[in-house]
Amino acid sequence: YLCPVVDGKVLLGRRLKHPQYGYVGFLGGKMKYGENIEMAAARELEEETDLISPDGFKIIGNLRQIRKDADGDVIEDGIFYVCYTDKLEGTLREKDREGENFWIELENVSTLDKLFRPSVEAVIEQVEELHKSDAEYPTPFIFEFEPEPEDY
Repeated sequence: YLCPVVDGKVLLGRRLKHPQYGYVGFLGGKMKYGENIEMAAARELEEETDLISPDGFKIIGNLRQIRKDADGDVIEDGIFYVCYTDKLEGTLREKDREGENFWIELENVSTLDKLFRPSVEAVIEQVEELHKSDAEYPTPFIFEFEPEPEDY
C-alpha cells in the first residue's frame, strides 16, 4: 500500500474497475522481479499518479487481510506492506481508466463510502500517531484482519 501524506492529507484512490468497483483505498501494486519493496512503491506511485517521492518510501507496517465470501470461503489472502512518504513532486493525475486519485484530510477518511475497512482506518490511525510523535518513524506495526463479507 502506498501511503503518501502531505500537509495532513492522504492520497487515496477509488477503483473504476472490477472487482471492487467504486471502493476507496490506498494505491498499490505488485513487485516486479529484481525490485525491493521501496523500489516497487516508487514505480507504482509514478505509474498511477505521475508523482514521485524524492526521498523514497519508508515501510511503516504491514497488514494481512483475509477476505471471505458470504459462504465463508476464502477469496483473498494478501499481505500488504505499508509504504509511507511525506514528500512528493509533480502534478497529480486525477483519473485514468483504472481509478480516480484524490487527496483527503486524514480525519475525514472514515466518512468515505465504500472504504476498504478495516485496513485503511487502521493505517490512518497509525499515521495520525506518527504525526503526533517526535520519532521520525515508529516501530513497524503488524495487523491481521478478517473483515465481514462485502458485496463487490
